[in-house]
Amino acid sequence: SIILTVLEQVIPQQFPARIGNSWLSLAPYLGLGPIFGASIYSFFSIWISLTILQYVKYKEINLIAIIMSTLFIIFNVILPLKIITNKTILNIRIVQANIGNNAKINAEKGSSFSLGNVLRSYYQLSTAQINFKPDLIIWPETSYPLLLNSNQIINNPRKAPSVIKKVIKDTHANFFFGGYDQVSSKKVSFESEFNSAFLFNRDGVLSKSYNKIKLIPFGEKLPFGPLNHFLSKYINNISYFAKGKKLTLFSLDTKHTFSSFICYEILFSNFVRSNLNTLPIKPNFLINITNDSWYGNTSEPYQHLFLSKWRAIEFNIPIIRSTNTGITSILYPNGDESKRITIGKKDKLDLSLSLPIHPITPYQRYGHIPLFLLWLIIIIVKVSTKKNLI
Repeated sequence: SIILTVLEQVIPQQFPARIGNSWLSLAPYLGLGPIFGASIYSFFSIWISLTILQYVKYKEINLIAIIMSTLFIIFNVILPLKIITNKTILNIRIVQANIGNNAKINAEKGSSFSLGNVLRSYYQLSTAQINFKPDLIIWPETSYPLLLNSNQIINNPRKAPSVIKKVIKDTHANFFFGGYDQVSSKKVSFESEFNSAFLFNRDGVLSKSYNKIKLIPFGEKLPFGPLNHFLSKYINNISYFAKGKKLTLFSLDTKHTFSSFICYEILFSNFVRSNLNTLPIKPNFLINITNDSWYGNTSEPYQHLFLSKWRAIEFNIPIIRSTNTGITSILYPNGDESKRITIGKKDKLDLSLSLPIHPITPYQRYGHIPLFLLWLIIIIVKVSTKKNLI
């Protein structure tokens, strides 16, 4: 069981679904999640399965497995996940414009008709019924179609896109969105752009940006190291984004802080953990901007959302999911979810989010060390009782 759990972690996966992920249906009774991470649920899923198989095949009762699995379930139940609330409220407007792939690609290529329709959709949804008074407006991954140059915009705010300035002027809100950022002013043909996220403050000034670090193989890069540049001349249906260097801690005018993970980045526990631990403080919340439109109305958007909930549990932090075509919602640290914008719907989601300071979880601080210690205890018990290891 230990070996299979370790293999589940170390074998590369583009879409890291784990055996134990289905335990999420028992939320909020997953109290061990912030301590051990999702891997402990995979371990007990495997161990329970092998214990049943052992009894069916050999008529042997693995008493230690039964006792430990019972204690595992009991501790999850008596330590339920909770949402800590306070009086600090952040009003958030998440925009889901439901832009189809053809319109999105044409806009990125500079088609005036498609570009106008895309930006008009986002603007109208951002500024509609403004009596809500949002503190933060969020657009999804690569929602702004044209290439930006963050260095130039920071040095000269007048170079910010007019639609960005117009949204901020009309709403007086902080504005966070996904787009493309130019690597440098020099002309380069390979890895010349970042898949990025940008935060503008209420004065229309670009505060900070984040460049995606974990790029998707065969979609945003090739996994062949030094051969990538050569192969890019012949394989031209890949984006070949440049790789970001570090996670960004964003700060709003309301003094709240957050960090952002783009698309599938949110699915990798170790990646999220290691990057959060590079920040000077723990953010108040996370934003996951994504574009699942490539998959249409399939199971993928539901799986993406479902697996993202584990990060909210492991790190005891709310996650705002902003998507192009759905599903858009807020994921809470107890496994709950806000109301959502479903797949294929053009709409905005106005929500008020309570933002206490969530303490750093044992899993964020120590990673898999608690799980390794648990395994060591089980092994010692098995050896001391002179039973064969399962």
